[in-house]
Amino acid sequence: MSPSATTELGPASGPDVQLKPEETPTHKAPRQHASHEEYQYLDLIRDILEEGEHRPDRTGTGTYSIFAPNQLRFRLSDKNTGKLILPLLTTKRVFLRAVIAELLWFVAGSTTSTPLTEQGIKIWDGNGSREYLDSVGLSHREVGDLGPVYGFQWRHFGAEYKDAKTDYTGQGVDQLAEVVHKLKNNPYDRRIILSAWNPADLKKMALPPCHMFAQFYVSFPKDAPTKADGSKQGTLHSILYQRSCDMGLGVPFNIASYALLTHMLAKVCDLIPGTFTHTMGDAHVYCDHVDALKLQIERVPKDFPELVIEKSDDDLSIDGWRVEDFKVLGYDPHKGIAMKIRRTDYEVDLILHENPNLHPVDLAPYVAQIAEDKWDPKTDQLGYDQDATTIDRFIHEHQDLVILIAAENYARERNAGMSQISDNSAAKNCITVGACGSTRSNDGDRYDPNPEESSTNKAVSSADTARFSSRGPTKPSRDPQGQIVFPDRIKPDVVAPGVAVLPAASRVVSLYDRVRERDGVSSDTDWLFMSGTSMATPLVAGCVALIREALQKNGNQHSSAALVKALLINRAVNYSSLTGAGYDHESGFGRVDVSSTIAMISRSPLSGFVDGGNKLESSSVYDVSALRETLTTAGTWESPAITIFEGRHKLVATLVYPDPPGERLQNNVNLIVRAGNSERHGNMGSEPGFDHTDNVERVIWEDLSSKTVTIVAQVQAFTRVSSEQAFAIAWSIRAM
Repeated sequence: MSPSATTELGPASGPDVQLKPEETPTHKAPRQHASHEEYQYLDLIRDILEEGEHRPDRTGTGTYSIFAPNQLRFRLSDKNTGKLILPLLTTKRVFLRAVIAELLWFVAGSTTSTPLTEQGIKIWDGNGSREYLDSVGLSHREVGDLGPVYGFQWRHFGAEYKDAKTDYTGQGVDQLAEVVHKLKNNPYDRRIILSAWNPADLKKMALPPCHMFAQFYVSFPKDAPTKADGSKQGTLHSILYQRSCDMGLGVPFNIASYALLTHMLAKVCDLIPGTFTHTMGDAHVYCDHVDALKLQIERVPKDFPELVIEKSDDDLSIDGWRVEDFKVLGYDPHKGIAMKIRRTDYEVDLILHENPNLHPVDLAPYVAQIAEDKWDPKTDQLGYDQDATTIDRFIHEHQDLVILIAAENYARERNAGMSQISDNSAAKNCITVGACGSTRSNDGDRYDPNPEESSTNKAVSSADTARFSSRGPTKPSRDPQGQIVFPDRIKPDVVAPGVAVLPAASRVVSLYDRVRERDGVSSDTDWLFMSGTSMATPLVAGCVALIREALQKNGNQHSSAALVKALLINRAVNYSSLTGAGYDHESGFGRVDVSSTIAMISRSPLSGFVDGGNKLESSSVYDVSALRETLTTAGTWESPAITIFEGRHKLVATLVYPDPPGERLQNNVNLIVRAGNSERHGNMGSEPGFDHTDNVERVIWEDLSSKTVTIVAQVQAFTRVSSEQAFAIAWSIRAM
């Protein structure tokens, strides 16, 4: 933070000052920050923390609040360059995918949370749950039916609401269509208003609207550009009134949402996006957000990102927009800050996805050391991006946290190509989990007690990768000429059963919900069939927990994530590559075999492992130093000679290390197994050469003729000389 910014902001005094009941907070004049509009938001939070009145609220948490604070105003375009600006706050990441999805849901006039849930956006799930609907007197509604909320009022104001399944076409006032009509045909109208507040419908809503209404205004400045028909091109401005304003989580979301709506209307009506003004009623900070916001207001904002709208000019309607019509360039927010979320504001899904860089989590002391998640769905294969970078950074900095990520289910999508693994699941240090079949009767996608096999519906066993499971490898990096500058990486890491899995049914799922039949019909309503990599991933998370438990019983109280991953992969079975390289791009290193993995952990001459450079372990017979490289020597760890008993045996050895973040390997460490005068290298089968792409390497060596073998981890190159690299190696020997 610059000295001037520090002086202007001052120290946060916090809300510990006791306010007398009769005191009325007074608002200061806006602080002047020429450098960034985000300071308006940060200054308002500071005002609330310093001057806010302590008030009870319906959640029982309590808030610090002020009424009618200074407005916030944001530019939506750069007059000099013409670039569009999206005011996504940068001092904490805003959950952009949810902003776009929810806004398009509003525009569609939808009143059920199901379309959002199916996209992985769960911000309305709490308000649509059976428990919540019953608690607000809407027990007659189906789960997910939110009543005549925002979108209904925008598109059908005044229509009689029945349920979410009713077709309301032509009923009520389509306010949004009227806004478009007036902006195009009567831009000087002072009644270009969009209202979600309908007193007659409030009791029918699962949640009354917080952001109540917006007004739109078209200006024609003297220097307005001239259009082809000779008329002046107007500039669109918008103002939002919001009655209830959660400064920590809700307001950043609402700013982005209504700014984006203004951009959409400007595009549809051939106007220049001008400004968005946010007017607030009760602006409040929840008591349990205070510490987090004190941290946030000390951060220096970064540039707002550029918005690119890719919707064709030939299809300029307010309807029919897709998430893919928007691209946001240059969004580089600060690391996240965890804040508790009220059910009726933004559901717990937001706390996971609002900051995919994972840094909000305070992990000292750890409560759990395993995290499983299904991250943002993608339709095209993406490369190693910011999300993958931040996942790798997080694991590199917290080396005993195992993160598992579902590979997603895009292998059968139209235009899916040969590889679909991308984005978060392309991270090096996580465990990316694909899906295989199961022993349960299925047609390849769902439970079917009597499957009729065809070319498209063929049962998959536990030895087959599920047809829907996204395939690897990761997307290679190419230069502008299309030449590969960094090759693809092995993904997924492992697979587990993900077809016709039978998990417990949530109590909020209606007996008539279609999800109960989507992947097969269960005879017991307490259970329902589901298929997908998001079923396989929790199974592997459970296996990881069992492995950790076995390690603790063995004396390894704080085993690294690399060791857990090495043990898991070492005993995984790849049915398409039982020997040789031992991996493929459908199932990675193979299907998890947790029983076999746990058997490796007990002390035995037929198996072993090292957890090199693990500084969290107080003492362990397996601990060895981290690998180091200096100007004169390359780091190497070499095992003692491992005895191979008489007979036919197969050795499997696996190296895993948490590489620093970056698309390329930052620290290149190779696995070498030496037997007599021969040696084999990780992921190379019996071929010479080394793998310079992956930080997971495995050697499978059958019919060993040597009486002893030695396993070596050898540094090929470090990005920084004199750095050190933690690593883990697991090995096992089996009779053939």
